[in-house]
Amino acid sequence: MNVAMDIIKKNMLSLICALVAILAIVAVEVWPLPGHYDAIAKDLEKRKGDLQNYESLAQKQRKLPLLDPSKTEADPLPGFPTQEMIEQGKKIQEQIASEAKSVGLEAERTSAAGSRFAAEPDSAG
Repeated sequence: MNVAMDIIKKNMLSLICALVAILAIVAVEVWPLPGHYDAIAKDLEKRKGDLQNYESLAQKQRKLPLLDPSKTEADPLPGFPTQEMIEQGKKIQEQIASEAKSVGLEAERTSAAGSRFAAEPDSAG
């Protein structure tokens, strides 16, 4: 016990400085300065807005895409899409794109054939 007291007496200044440093760190974290209140309030408002955005996205009604041209109202999405559903949707999208491309090529070919017939002179006449 006597040895410990000697060490404390010899290092009293170092111990006091360490205690002041620890108290200063704790005071800055626990007791904010008046300038920090504005920053904290702005951060709080930003987080509140973010929360409202996230809540509105989470509660938003999701609908299936319209594939039938005779329908005007989309059906509600029964559940969140799985990876399998996403891949199936990509395949359907690629199929529709290839069909649209073939229809466009057919329209160009028909248009070009029609212009050749219109440019030929009438032999009967």
